[in-house]
Amino acid sequence: MNKFKHKLWFYAKDAIINYAYLITGGFLAFIISFFTKDGTFPDYVCTILSAINIIVYAFVVFIAYMKTGGEALVKKHSNDVERRHILETRQYHEIDKVGEHNKKNPLIFSLIMVVPLFIVLLVRIILDLCKVQALAYTSVIKTLYGLFYTFFYGISHSASVYFIAIGLVIFIFTAYFGYYSGVKNSQKTYDKAERLKKRIEGEKN
Repeated sequence: MNKFKHKLWFYAKDAIINYAYLITGGFLAFIISFFTKDGTFPDYVCTILSAINIIVYAFVVFIAYMKTGGEALVKKHSNDVERRHILETRQYHEIDKVGEHNKKNPLIFSLIMVVPLFIVLLVRIILDLCKVQALAYTSVIKTLYGLFYTFFYGISHSASVYFIAIGLVIFIFTAYFGYYSGVKNSQKTYDKAERLKKRIEGEKN
């Protein structure tokens, strides 16, 4: 139950959700930029709609990681109880540790999202240094990460594709703060239960 494939799925399932919303947001961004390009939307409307698009994306992913963080701490507490039970009874058995809270989780979640964008931008930098225009590659970047590019496109139609680097900050923010917000909320519930338990025990004594 603690094999590599199980760990891989634990990290991959949140990445799938994240990328799904990223693609959805990119599709909406494409529509926004299309109507801006043909003059249906003025540039400032493009910027506003794009900002809303990014905020909604960040909020949805934040909530998804908050759920993951909350569930991770619950599992950690459950496993700790099981570990104490094993020590007391000496009835050893494997514990499902995949998904329980640890400090590396949000780091891995961040890397899964950050690394592809970093590689995309790194390749673009190399192409620019080699003075290769690579218009098709630039179009691919704008399509994949249009969620971020469209915002700057609304400010200036000549906006650089490098502005999508803002995604690196958003990815890290949503993973770290979302995950740890879930952990904090679950910890508050346990702390409240612990205080209630101590109060009841105090009344009995």
